[in-house]
Amino acid sequence: MIPLILIFILIQFFNLSSQVSISVTPRSISKSGDSITIQWSGIDSPEKLDWLGIYSPADSSHKDFIGYVFLSSSPGWVSGSGSIRIPLVNLRSDYHFRIFHWPENEVNMKHMDHDRQPIAGDQAPLSGIGSCRVYNGSGT
Repeated sequence: MIPLILIFILIQFFNLSSQVSISVTPRSISKSGDSITIQWSGIDSPEKLDWLGIYSPADSSHKDFIGYVFLSSSPGWVSGSGSIRIPLVNLRSDYHFRIFHWPENEVNMKHMDHDRQPIAGDQAPLSGIGSCRVYNGSGT
């Protein structure tokens, strides 16, 4: 029988070793074309196809992303940390960003985009949610 304290220690170890953090700056934009920087850290065993999902409205389900960026487009991504700078369009709704792990052995070679890049699936996210608030309802 495994002592209860050992189980507690193991649970805490696995929770701490797999915490992915994500931050977005600035936290708000006022017009289309404004850029934000998304930073992340804490990805254990990063894969070339790990990706950042872009969601608007913010409460969209994991499979309803409006765009995505491979984390490998950031220098140093193999360390499990990095940042990406992207412009946003004022959709008159807040954005959320979620990080997903996608091993190459899970790629469906029949599900490619027009550039012959694999299209991201609907895996469970690794991270909490980073967000960006959109101000100015004029769409400019």
